[in-house]
Amino acid sequence: MVVHSRPAFRNSFEIIGSGGVALVVVGLALLLARSIPVLLIPLASLGRMPLTVYAGHIVVLGVLYLTDLLTLSTWQFTLFLVVPVVAATLWFRFFDQGPLEKLLSFTTNKFAQRLVT
Repeated sequence: MVVHSRPAFRNSFEIIGSGGVALVVVGLALLLARSIPVLLIPLASLGRMPLTVYAGHIVVLGVLYLTDLLTLSTWQFTLFLVVPVVAATLWFRFFDQGPLEKLLSFTTNKFAQRLVT
């Protein structure tokens, strides 16, 4: 691996090659999803509540920063990855939307109803 501060040289072959790699990755992900869908339930759950997860990360980062507990250690990084996946998976066993997604849906529907009537 070459590390330097010069801008990367982009040519047509590199662009086509990286596009090909992206297509292979997406294709393999789709095959995995079709053959073993149970493995992807945690990631699918996480993807159904992005607003809640992003907001939660911002709040937790803010609290950790203000209390001088933000260390950016491997342990904290792992918790920032694992906790949202587990929480989202558990959440969708009982509810159909994330809490902030539900709030957003409710408010936009009420607003839309007022515009129509």
